[in-house]
Amino acid sequence: MRPRIRELLGPLDPMRDEPTVPPPPLPVLPAFERARKPVLNRMALTFGTAIAAVIGLLLWQAAGPTAPSGKAVTPDPLVITAPAQPTPAGQRLADLAATARSSGVPRSEGTAEYVEMRAWYLNGQVSGGITVSAVVPEVYRTWRFPDGSGRIDQEWSEPEFRAAADGRAWVPSLRGSSSQSWGPGGRESSFPRGRPPVTAAGMARFLYRENPPDHIGPIKTLEAVKDLLRERVLTPAERAAVLELLAQLPGVTYDGVTTDRIGRHAEVFSMESAYAGLPARYTLLVAPDSGLILGNEETLTTSAGALNVTVPAVIEYETYVRTEFR
Repeated sequence: MRPRIRELLGPLDPMRDEPTVPPPPLPVLPAFERARKPVLNRMALTFGTAIAAVIGLLLWQAAGPTAPSGKAVTPDPLVITAPAQPTPAGQRLADLAATARSSGVPRSEGTAEYVEMRAWYLNGQVSGGITVSAVVPEVYRTWRFPDGSGRIDQEWSEPEFRAAADGRAWVPSLRGSSSQSWGPGGRESSFPRGRPPVTAAGMARFLYRENPPDHIGPIKTLEAVKDLLRERVLTPAERAAVLELLAQLPGVTYDGVTTDRIGRHAEVFSMESAYAGLPARYTLLVAPDSGLILGNEETLTTSAGALNVTVPAVIEYETYVRTEFR
C-alpha cells in the first residue's frame, strides 16, 4: 500500500524508473507502478500478527541477545518443513486451485468486500550517509462497495528501534491512524471494473500492466497478484483462477508447510528475483484446506545493499487476517 523505495536496494533499471513524486494517501496504481518518495528514503516496502503489541514483541525476540550491534531488528524467517518427496509447485498449486473452487470460502453473504491486513515493514532513512532503521507494524482495513464507493482505515504503531541513537536520529513520519472514504467513482481502481475472471487466461489479462516491462520475468505477475489481494475479496472461483495462473509461472517452487505469523497452517510457495535491485525470495502462503491466500513475505537472500540488516533478512511481511463479503 506504500511506495517501494529502491535507492537502498541497488541500481534501478532505467526502463522502470518512475517520476520522483510523493504518492497519494490512497494509491491508485499497483505497487510496481507507484511513484517513489524522494526525500524520506524509506525502505517501506508496500502494504503481522493479530495484535500490534505481539508484532513488536516478535521483532525484538527475533533479534535475540546476540543481534549484531548497529543492525536493524528483523523477524525470524518462517520455520518451513520441506515435503517428504519433492513436489512440483505447478502440481500442488493446481490441487489447491481445485480445493479453492469447491471450498465455498468466503461465503457470499453480502456485497461489500472487506479486507483486513496486518503487516510489518522495515523502514529506512538515510542521513549523512548513515542508514537508520525502524520497525513499523501497520494495520489496513478496507471496505469496497458495489457502486465504487469505499473506505480505508489505517493504523501505524510507534516505530521501534534497535538502539536509542536510531530513535533520536529518526525523522517522524506516519503514526497514529487515519480514515478516508470516497463516493462512487471517487477512487480509481488498480484493476478493470467488475468481478475478476474465473479462468487463468482471463486472470492473466486482468492483471497485466505495461509497466514494469515484461523482461523482469514472472515476478511481475506475482507482484500484480499481491496488489489484487490488497484491494479485492476473491470468490472461490476467482481465487482458483489466481492459483491456476501461479501454477503456470516458471521459477515458482513448493517449499513445504509452515505456520504463518498469526498461527495458521500454510503451504509455502516462493520465487527468487532481483528485479528490485537485490536478490530476494518472494513467498506466498496458501491455506491447504481452502486455498485461501494467507499472506506474503519478502526476504533478502545474499546481500543487504545499504540496509543495515544481516542476511537472510525478512524485510516485509503482509498477513491477510480477514477477507470476506459483508
